[in-house]
Amino acid sequence: MSEGSGNWIDLGMLTPSDEWKIFPQDIGESTVFRGEYFSDWNAWDELQGYRSYGLLRVYYNDWVEPGFRIYPQQNTLVFSHSPIIKDVPKRIGVKRILRYSPRPYRMYNLRDFTYSSTTLSWSLRLFALQ
Repeated sequence: MSEGSGNWIDLGMLTPSDEWKIFPQDIGESTVFRGEYFSDWNAWDELQGYRSYGLLRVYYNDWVEPGFRIYPQQNTLVFSHSPIIKDVPKRIGVKRILRYSPRPYRMYNLRDFTYSSTTLSWSLRLFALQ
């Protein structure tokens, strides 16, 4: 996919979990990224389970940068991130962090203030501008 200032390189698509997952493509010297989220947005909007957010971090050969948060949304997310070290191979990893909160209160039904047994999953397709 091309844009006036460069090409978007597809880094892959991952479904985050409680363990770190690393995108298969190297990010090169990219500093601008685009994320597209995929989920069952109807279930997400109706709070039919636990929502989550993600952490992204850059992986170098023998160490990693601190993570930063991303929040799943129906809109495409474009963000910039300047890696600490230049001119070395690096990749991006993602991890899911669950947000535990009870289901919303519904008037006249105190029993509905329960925890859900479902975790709403989402996937992230990540692109790098080169």
